[in-house]
Amino acid sequence: MIKKSISAQGIPAQTVSTAKAQFTEWQGEFQAVGTLRAVRGADIAPEVSGVITAIHFQSGQEIEAGAPLVQLNAETDLARLQSLAAAADLAEVNYQRDQNSWRSRQ
Repeated sequence: MIKKSISAQGIPAQTVSTAKAQFTEWQGEFQAVGTLRAVRGADIAPEVSGVITAIHFQSGQEIEAGAPLVQLNAETDLARLQSLAAAADLAEVNYQRDQNSWRSRQ
C-alpha cells in the first residue's frame, strides 16, 4: 500500500535557477588628477566554483591574451588524478600478471 501511494505521487518537480545576462556600464578606478573612463574593460566572474588561491593581475593592468588571471585551489583534483593514475598502474600490473599466468599454463 505504501509503495502504491509513493508511486502515485510521481517525480517531484526540480528546482532550476536562472539569471538574466545584461549589459552594464563598467567603470574602473585609476588614481589621477582629472576624470578617466575605461575604453575596454571586463568584469571577471568564474564559470566554476572554487577557492581562489592567487590573482595574477592588478586592477587596471593590461593583460596579454591567454595569460592566466586567477588560480583556483586544485588540490582535490590533483589528489583524484594521482589516485586514478595509481589505479591504472595497478590494473596494468594485474593485467600483465594474468597474461603471464595464462601463458605459463599453456
